[in-house]
Amino acid sequence: MSNDTQKSERDTLKDRADLMGLSFPGNISTDKLRKLVNGELEGPETKTTTPKDKKQPSLDVSDIIREQTRKVRVIISCNDPQMKDWEATPYMQISNNIFTLPKVVVPFNVEWHIHYAYYLFLKEQKCTVSTKKRDEKGRPITVNKIISKYNIQDLPPLTEEELKKLRQAQAMRDGVAKVEE
Repeated sequence: MSNDTQKSERDTLKDRADLMGLSFPGNISTDKLRKLVNGELEGPETKTTTPKDKKQPSLDVSDIIREQTRKVRVIISCNDPQMKDWEATPYMQISNNIFTLPKVVVPFNVEWHIHYAYYLFLKEQKCTVSTKKRDEKGRPITVNKIISKYNIQDLPPLTEEELKKLRQAQAMRDGVAKVEE
């Protein structure tokens, strides 16, 4: 008799789950099916949390843009043997749903100011370098190593005096008669 009761309860639970659009395997136990159906019915009520309980840092879009577009002063050199004759990085552009940065080319072995987003992008770049070695039996083998593609030297920001000299040098180079102070 109790077996018939369980069967009818199981059939009822299966019908409920089908009506609710829940997917479940055919060999699910009655207890798990009951928990699945009851959990779905009670789920939204028990899962509510108040914002007072959890303090999440609010990420303001303008703060993200300001952080990623700030300029950093670096010297970049290339470790990739396939790019040994290159004078600069290839064209790069970073874009997502928050901001888009312009395409840039960064020369190698020169002090340069780049956006912080490009700095992070270049730091993550890797390349594979193959070297020939001999194994324990003396046979030549090729060993691949993954290394950083670019060596990035961080430089401190320019001081006010250096900025003033740079402005003057740029004005003289560009042929501007009057230097703004």
